[in-house]
Amino acid sequence: TNLEVVRLLAISSPPASPLSPWSSPPLRILFPPLPPILSPPSPVLSPTPPPSPIQREVGYGITDSWDEIVETLQGAPVSTDTELGGYVREFETRVRQDMDEIYTRLDDEQTERQLLAGRLNMLFRDRRTHAYTRQLMETEARMSREAWVRATDASDLVHGEVISLRTTMLDHRRSIETSESRTALQGQITALQRQATALQAQVTTLQGQQGLAGDPTQPELPE
Repeated sequence: TNLEVVRLLAISSPPASPLSPWSSPPLRILFPPLPPILSPPSPVLSPTPPPSPIQREVGYGITDSWDEIVETLQGAPVSTDTELGGYVREFETRVRQDMDEIYTRLDDEQTERQLLAGRLNMLFRDRRTHAYTRQLMETEARMSREAWVRATDASDLVHGEVISLRTTMLDHRRSIETSESRTALQGQITALQRQATALQAQVTTLQGQQGLAGDPTQPELPE
């Protein structure tokens, strides 16, 4: 933790032996110049140690270098100066914040990739269902078109039958009107015939009366 790192940095430890193959090189950090009395001794160069076999993989092809930075800081000579300790703590805080931000962004990226992969897998799984649904929709559209054609044909047939029935009704009405006119005319003819018969009877009666009044043996001929 941060408290342990600060506590380890505050402990005064002797510099590593330059003869040790596992000694870490001192950390070169630029600081403002100190007075000659407080200047630390010149660092002693030591051979570069082999890379540490323990490296924590993050999962994105990079390694966690925070442990290496902490080991380097622990192996470097520690100064008791307050300003130096503040610089170290500030550097540690910045590095930790940067690493946390990097890990957060990588986690967000991985989450987004997993979400996209899940959606893609769902689309592949639902591909057969979508194809079946499309086939059903095409079948329903074709059946709807056929039903519309049949309905149009039936409507045309009904329209023709209605026109034919209307024509038949008009003809029947005309026939009825003709029949009624003929019956009325026949009645008028019968009445006229009756009137003619009555007139003929009156004429005959008048002729008989005129004959009896003139000469019973020879009736007078009309002038």
